[in-house]
Amino acid sequence: MRNLLLAILLGVSVAVPWQIWRQGQLRARTKSEDLQRAAAALAVLDAENETLSHRADLAAKDLPSTEQFRDLLKLRGEIGTLRQASNEAAKLKARNARLEEQLTNSAPPVLPDPQKILAHWSREELSMAGYSEPIAAVRTVLWATSHNDPNLYFDSVTPDAKKLLTRENWYNHGPAAEELASATQRFADSLDSDTGFDVVGQSSPADGRATVEVYFEGEGRTRKFLMQQVSGDWKFDGLEGWGNYLP
Repeated sequence: MRNLLLAILLGVSVAVPWQIWRQGQLRARTKSEDLQRAAAALAVLDAENETLSHRADLAAKDLPSTEQFRDLLKLRGEIGTLRQASNEAAKLKARNARLEEQLTNSAPPVLPDPQKILAHWSREELSMAGYSEPIAAVRTVLWATSHNDPNLYFDSVTPDAKKLLTRENWYNHGPAAEELASATQRFADSLDSDTGFDVVGQSSPADGRATVEVYFEGEGRTRKFLMQQVSGDWKFDGLEGWGNYLP
């Protein structure tokens, strides 16, 4: 019995330290694995941090200095000025080409009979004359377009003409304001060479319609303004012989 008790105590004394050692090994292995994972994660973060730092250095090198940025803005402004000057030069070139073609290919203009001139306006004498009668309305239209005023031009035309000016019924068109500004610009460009305007004829108003014939001194030709009465005012409906009746 005594021997059995000694054997049991001996077994317990051996097993307990071994169990403690085993548990310590497991904990050490777990801690080691955790440390290895943490070290791997840290290595990844270090690599990413180094990459980002490198990119930041490159970006800093690419950023212009204050003086370079100022020079860049100055160059952009000069480019805008040059582009505007180029556009103006192109317009002048096109205008000169038209004038040269007219001088080369057309016969000398026939001046209107002074006795048939109903009204004369130099370019400087054009003004807002209202819409009470056809000739006054034509003067208003010419003043609006020669001053490149889209809003006044829009007020000077008939409802049908407004649809044409803004391309309302077109499949492809831009904003109404842009289309109107473009149409006004085209009409204004067509008046560039004109220094004066002579009203050389007017049909008797009938059924709210009238035609006013205007001789353009710079072009040496006569245009027929189609006028229509709208709510008591005479408005511009187009030019006879022009596509869509508008210039």
